[in-house]
Amino acid sequence: MLSRATEGVYDGYAQHISAIIKEDDDMRKIIISFIAMLLALYGTVASGSYPMKEEVPAPLSQGRADTLLQFTSGGHVLGFTPNRVYMAGMGHALTEEFIGANTVTPKSVSSHRVVYENLWKGISLTYEARKTGIAESIYTVNPGADVNSIRIRYNAEVTIQKNGTLSFTHPTARGSYTLSPPVAWQEKEGTRIPVPISYTRLTDTTIGFTVGSYDRTLPLVIDPVYTWHTFYGSNNDDHGYGIAVDKDGNVYVTGVSTATWGAPINPHSGLDDIVVLKLDSSGTLLWHTFHGSNGDDEGYGIAVDNDGNIYVTGYSSATWGAPINPHSCLLYTSPSPRDRTRPRMPSSA
Repeated sequence: MLSRATEGVYDGYAQHISAIIKEDDDMRKIIISFIAMLLALYGTVASGSYPMKEEVPAPLSQGRADTLLQFTSGGHVLGFTPNRVYMAGMGHALTEEFIGANTVTPKSVSSHRVVYENLWKGISLTYEARKTGIAESIYTVNPGADVNSIRIRYNAEVTIQKNGTLSFTHPTARGSYTLSPPVAWQEKEGTRIPVPISYTRLTDTTIGFTVGSYDRTLPLVIDPVYTWHTFYGSNNDDHGYGIAVDKDGNVYVTGVSTATWGAPINPHSGLDDIVVLKLDSSGTLLWHTFHGSNGDDEGYGIAVDNDGNIYVTGYSSATWGAPINPHSCLLYTSPSPRDRTRPRMPSSA
């Protein structure tokens, strides 16, 4: 149903072209189609629901039975599978594997929040984006559950620092992740009661928690935050927006780079270029490439099929390469005309 404002727009257009459509049947068909398109655009803008560029891409399929949930935070993109979490940036990736856990399908409860319910018996794990870090991981240990069940294995060696921080040195030695000292508490009669807690290094790559005395009839909350120090990428602005994982555990990331870096397969060509990169299961960069025009181009989503072919979607502000369909402007000109783009690359990029 059209709103009163939209009906008024329609009436104005109808009166203006009434003489034309009576005389020319072909012109009548063209104009009716054009009006329908204008009304759809007008209604969308008037309702405030015009699609704008968002930080969080929609969940993407990996080309397999499962679906990779994801959100972006701190220049990284996080991907969630039933038994692992991937945190990837420009040229690095940290992987968390849940040891001794139930096979749980992660649930997206908001655009920047993913929950694993009953990941270990009586224990849930929530990931939330953070403005001052990459992500916050919140463990909720319900009454009767054993906190010693929590075991996380990483794709990098872990070190517990003197201040209680957990650090992971990236295999390329280009940077490191840190996980802030854990904080634990219980709520009792509206008061937050702190509980002593620290990391326990179970193996070179696996950690758990050591917890002091607490009331086991109440839930216990454990809350550390991930941060990344230094990075691959250019000296300007680089962001990961989409992530995918293949059947061998290789990680694929797409996003934007504002300048060249490393030794790309395809050179950087403009202000903002689509960047696509592949990392192995240890988080080591295997290759990266740029695609785009001499304007603004960004990759928002990525998927990989079982043959290793990579699919990327995003936007381009101008034409580039040899497209199947030519670039064309949309009906609006601000901030810039943008076309959706879906380059497909073979496994060799």
